[in-house]
Amino acid sequence: MPVKNGCALGGMKMKKTKLLKILTVLIPVVTILVTANMGFAKKLGVLPELGKPDNLTVYKDEIYVVEGAKILVYSLKDMKLVRSFGKRGEGPGELMVIPNIYYNRLHVTENAIQAESVNKIVIFNKDGSVKKEIKKTNQFIRKTLPLGKNFVIKRGLVDIKAKKVYTTVMLCDSEMKELKELYRQDFVQQGFAPPVTIQMVMDFIDFYVYDDKLFLEKSQKGFLIDVYDSNGKLLYSINKKDPKMPVTKTDIEKMKTRFREDPSIKEQSKQQGGYAEIEKNIRMKFAETYPPIRRIGVTGGKIYVQTFKVKDGKDLYHIMDLKGNNDKQTWVPAFSNVPLTAELLSASLSII
Repeated sequence: MPVKNGCALGGMKMKKTKLLKILTVLIPVVTILVTANMGFAKKLGVLPELGKPDNLTVYKDEIYVVEGAKILVYSLKDMKLVRSFGKRGEGPGELMVIPNIYYNRLHVTENAIQAESVNKIVIFNKDGSVKKEIKKTNQFIRKTLPLGKNFVIKRGLVDIKAKKVYTTVMLCDSEMKELKELYRQDFVQQGFAPPVTIQMVMDFIDFYVYDDKLFLEKSQKGFLIDVYDSNGKLLYSINKKDPKMPVTKTDIEKMKTRFREDPSIKEQSKQQGGYAEIEKNIRMKFAETYPPIRRIGVTGGKIYVQTFKVKDGKDLYHIMDLKGNNDKQTWVPAFSNVPLTAELLSASLSII
C-alpha cells in the first residue's frame, strides 16, 4: 500500500504440506517436519537451483517452487529437478516480477498449477503449457484461491470517508467479478498522509481452501475460524478460548530492530536520506497481547494453526480435526530470516 512521502510496506515468501508434513525453506536447504506430533524435523536435501524463491508448495509427490517468473518442479522422493518453465513479462502466459518484492505464489491441484502474479493469474497445465489467464480486477488483490467454481480473494480496501484502510476477504466468480464480502478487518497500516500509523504486532487475515470449503481465521475476534461453502454460506464456526499472551518490552525492541533491518525499509531509508527520515513519517503502535492465530493451513483432514508463541526457536502449533476437535499442540522449528514486509502479501514462510 503506497504512501506518498511516507513509508510503504510490501513483500513475500512460501506455502504447503502433505499429510502431517510441514515444509520449511532455509534457502536453498529444504527441511520437512516428518512427524508433526513429535516435533522434530528431518532434512531431506538441497535444491541447488534456487536462489530466492517467492513461494513453495507440495502436491502429492512433487515440490513446486516459483522464483520470480520461473516455476521449478522437483521430485519429493529424491529432490531432483523434474521440469521448469515460465517467462518474465506482462504478455500472455508471462509473470510480472518486481525487484525485491517476493510476490508470485502457487496453488497446485490435480490437473493444474495456478500461478498468481501482481496483475493476473496464469493457470498452467502440469507440463507447463498455458491453460488459461485471468486478469485481476483490483490492484490491491493479495491472495487468490479457487473455491469450487469461484475464487476467494484477499484485497485491500480504502474507505476515504471513514479514513480507514481495511483488508477484506471476497467471494468472486470465475472471471474475478466480486460477488460477496465475507469478512473485513483493519489493515496494519493506517493513514493517508505522513505520519502513518503501523500496528507492529501484525495480525493478517489468513485462509485456506480444502474440500471445496473455505477455512477463514478471524483472530481479531479471538481464536475463531469460520467455515464456508463454495457459495460463501457460513457452515459452522470453530471458537476456542483465547490464551492471552502479553507483548513484552523485549518483544517490542525486537520488532523495532526487525523493522529497521528489513530490506525494503533499508531501501526506502537510502531514498529518503536515512532511517531518521523514515521515523518522522511513521508512528509505531504496539498491542498489549498477541493475536491467538498467526497462520492456518488445512490438509489431510486436519487444521494446522500456527500461533505467535515461540520457545527455544520453535513455534507452537495447534493440530485439530475439521470441526476443531481433538486439539493437539506441538512445537515446530520456527522460520527464520523472513522479511517483515514479506508478511504483508500473505506469502511469508508458512504452514502447508
